[in-house]
Amino acid sequence: MSDQVMLLLASSFPAAVLLVLAYVIRLHGPQGFVHGIGDWSKVSEQTRRRAGRATSNVLVEMAALILGHGVYAWLYPDDRAHAALARLVLSGGNGLLIVGLLLYLLHLQKIDGAGRHGRR
Repeated sequence: MSDQVMLLLASSFPAAVLLVLAYVIRLHGPQGFVHGIGDWSKVSEQTRRRAGRATSNVLVEMAALILGHGVYAWLYPDDRAHAALARLVLSGGNGLLIVGLLLYLLHLQKIDGAGRHGRR
């Protein structure tokens, strides 16, 4: 097997795992997956579902970035000039998605947590 096919297969596996996790989180919510971010017991069920959808969407976007990188390496194996740019997009995009998700989850927890007193 050639190197580019191996890279495509190597990127397909984590993308598939992320897609399965995204499906499970979308189905069952983020409970158990986002423990360390704070106390989710004070958050309403609707906000938990919003957090689950956001987490699921980010995981699908990460899977798309990883699979896109593998497909790019498979289609253009000799393109050394843009290979570094493709790796930068992959790592930078995943990093930005993670930081954005953490900030969004903290925001959701803050707006639905203490201090609301039933007001919307």
